[in-house]
Amino acid sequence: MLNPVPFTSSNSGPRLLVLGGVHGNEICGPAAIEYILGRFNSGQIKVQAGSVTFVPICNPRAYAENKRFIDRNLNRALTKRAEPKAYEEFLMNELAVLLEDCDVLLDIHSYRAGGPAFAFRGGDELREREEPFIASLGLNHVIYGWQEAYAASGVKIDPIESVGTTEYARNHGAIAITIECGQHLDPSATPVAIRAIEGALAYLGIANLPVPPREGNLRRTRIKKLFYKQRAGVYAKPWKHLDEIKEGELIASFDDGEKILSPFTGRMVLPHADCPVGQEWFYLGVDES
Repeated sequence: MLNPVPFTSSNSGPRLLVLGGVHGNEICGPAAIEYILGRFNSGQIKVQAGSVTFVPICNPRAYAENKRFIDRNLNRALTKRAEPKAYEEFLMNELAVLLEDCDVLLDIHSYRAGGPAFAFRGGDELREREEPFIASLGLNHVIYGWQEAYAASGVKIDPIESVGTTEYARNHGAIAITIECGQHLDPSATPVAIRAIEGALAYLGIANLPVPPREGNLRRTRIKKLFYKQRAGVYAKPWKHLDEIKEGELIASFDDGEKILSPFTGRMVLPHADCPVGQEWFYLGVDES
């Protein structure tokens, strides 16, 4: 069901995997990859070492229907399944093979709330390995602490739930980065994704491209807690991504009257005001140097 497009060189070098459309309603990745494929096919970009494999649309049915997913989130609980049942589980089996065979992963996303582009990286032990790669993508903000946030949610979760494309690839030795290029329909998201792909190809020495210039220092936010929407409720105000939140500030209220107050001073991360009950409602994080 997946249609990977590889470009290889006879010279040794890293194997880069670039994914788009893991979530079907995130259109900047497919658009950026198609643009880059056009440059490869016209000869404007040539592989000089290693290889790059593109998967423009990882969830074809969801993309065709402009949905995040069909049966289940393709970027959660990603593992090979002996007896796949849900549509995305069949895709996982194909995707896992590609993730096991790459040295570097660039997974391109956009997000609902809107705001600046940023990258997700792994834990502190991966900072020195992954942040130079992030810097090459032209991004100035990195967010991390994914596993910590899941553990602090207070909800009993199977650890496999926090495994997506990047976690799966890291478990097989790869440098693995997810980038969020902006709001789903923001026209500036696709140029961000194109810049990131070109930067990755140049930084890794895979293609005949100059390393693009980058402005500013890397800003870091550690997410510390995930809040699930356990039952019906509403936000206290229309939170935006990276809004500042004070300790004790009212964030949201459940319809039964229970209130959620911020346990610390920090930032709102990836709010999803109208998410269904049982899904990820928002994260809270803190800025770090």
